[in-house]
Amino acid sequence: MKHAVIKVLTRKQQNIVPLDFANDPYTEDADSRIRHNELHEVYHEKLNALSQQRQKVFKLSRHDNLSHAEIARELDLSLFTVKNHIKASLSYFRDELKDITTLLCLFFFL
Repeated sequence: MKHAVIKVLTRKQQNIVPLDFANDPYTEDADSRIRHNELHEVYHEKLNALSQQRQKVFKLSRHDNLSHAEIARELDLSLFTVKNHIKASLSYFRDELKDITTLLCLFFFL
């Protein structure tokens, strides 16, 4: 029972903040728009550095909000392969964007 509860709690989906969270031109200043555009450029640069297959899987997962099973069906891949692609992509982004995310945390929480 203990492990079942832990499994359910760890499955909780994380809240994801989209890159365009600050697109309201009335509430953002020029400095925020510049930071947003720079972040957007870096994100797409890193995304384009992924292999074609990983890009497809990641975009379907994060941009189109498809489930792993839906992605597997659409791309004719195994569910395990889809999960591995997403896991590897997220790990890559964490490593590559480590410094930028630190700066963002300072910017948004100060």
